[in-house]
Amino acid sequence: GIIYLGSGNYDVDPIITIENDVDIIGLDNSTVYVKANIVVTESASRLNSMTILYPEGGHVNFSSLVPPMGILGDSGIIAVNSNISVKDCIIQPNPAIFGADKYGKGIQIWNLYGSQDINPTIENNSIYNAETAIYYYSQAFGGAINGIIRGNTLDNNIYGITLRMHKECPTIDNNTISISSKDGIHLTYEDGELLTQRFSHITPTNVFTENNRNVYCDETGTEF
Repeated sequence: GIIYLGSGNYDVDPIITIENDVDIIGLDNSTVYVKANIVVTESASRLNSMTILYPEGGHVNFSSLVPPMGILGDSGIIAVNSNISVKDCIIQPNPAIFGADKYGKGIQIWNLYGSQDINPTIENNSIYNAETAIYYYSQAFGGAINGIIRGNTLDNNIYGITLRMHKECPTIDNNTISISSKDGIHLTYEDGELLTQRFSHITPTNVFTENNRNVYCDETGTEF
């Protein structure tokens, strides 16, 4: 199904859980304000055209995590084993709670143990004031996270895009990542040919506006 949101403030329970490919489509991101953490599980949901102002968030537990643990729900959108599409959204920690402090993750996507490859689309969003704007984590013995990160504005975050483990290789295209970032794109591991594969998916159309480090690999200690 599809849930359409008209103009207004949707100040709901701290966590909204979406399953079964339910879409949430806002009228536009300048008049629709959702104040919650949105959790998407095993779904191909679309989240379009809204402003998400997220609170602190608690832990979200999943039985397929190895070892069993919870994912910290400190994000506007938390997607697990999901081919989500997020377009034309504004995402930031709720300034009424955090003021100007940076907090959490704008979007975090996890692919857990025993999962298939996923291909999320993150396109034309603006993410502000997060510790990490977009965070991908593919757990050991899980599928890859590929897909597209395109046309986003990532401004005043500590990290722009983090690829945390060994199987995240999205196409990163035509994004603008601002001066306030510590790393525009942060890669944790070199992992043989993975670093070369990732570079082949980072296009020269991305704009880094005087980041401390544009693309940085933590394992090698090298800026690219």
